[in-house]
Amino acid sequence: MKQEEVRLGSLIGRAGGSAKLVSSGPTGRVNWRAVLSALPKQFKAADVRNVRGLKGKRPSEIFAAITRWIDAGTARRKARGVYERV
Repeated sequence: MKQEEVRLGSLIGRAGGSAKLVSSGPTGRVNWRAVLSALPKQFKAADVRNVRGLKGKRPSEIFAAITRWIDAGTARRKARGVYERV
């Protein structure tokens, strides 16, 4: 059963039941949903940058992710530079 769970988990992109924030490799893809869930209820762009694995990301990539979260309704802008998870 454990092998079946691992096989099915690999099909849907999970490994061992925990969501990885950044896949391995030099240009690993970021799981932005997992990043959002790792942030506090209110956050700033600097808080996003402090998440493990995002230190080298360009500011444009971080703000693009925040914009996607706002468009998707998973976050909203509270004030200039301050965002909130919904």
